[in-house]
Amino acid sequence: LHLLYGIQVAFGYDSIYLNNESGIASALMNLRLPLGETKADNENNPKLLDWLNFKYAISPKPKLWKGFKRTHKTKYGNLFVNQMAMPRAFFVKQAVVEPNREVLLKKITSPGFDPAKEIYLEENVTRVLPTTPEDPVGLKGDVAIKDYSPNLVKMQTSVSQKPWLFFSDVHYPGWKAWVDGKPSKIYEANY
Repeated sequence: LHLLYGIQVAFGYDSIYLNNESGIASALMNLRLPLGETKADNENNPKLLDWLNFKYAISPKPKLWKGFKRTHKTKYGNLFVNQMAMPRAFFVKQAVVEPNREVLLKKITSPGFDPAKEIYLEENVTRVLPTTPEDPVGLKGDVAIKDYSPNLVKMQTSVSQKPWLFFSDVHYPGWKAWVDGKPSKIYEANY
């Protein structure tokens, strides 16, 4: 029934298959609901849920973190929509290299991490972005997923600069990418 409403699976979009039990899985399991209205909204870093595309949540609690709006209430629980959930593909202006996975995990799960502004790569970058003055309007661009199947993803993009395209699916070693018909290197990002 949920497919009629455009929801791929009832428990959320399953884009992450982890090769390590610790890591992001542990960070997700350690998220705690706020105990009262005086708790800080970002205490347990719900931003992690935003960039992992967590769109819906079910909870017996009447309130969740900032950005989670309750849409339905039953005697068994509440359905929330995450209004801050990021798209599956988006542009980012800056990439930072962090080869130490332990340090990388701490950075991407910290409350100060803003995935809309930067991504973390585990390998050195052969591509160098030009350094330009900060655009007061910000990065202009759009990404639309035109086709998504097990063996092919087609995206249509339009950009004002040369940003990084972050795609939140799990990396697969056999992936290949083309930009305007030319082969392009894929970098693993954000753990």
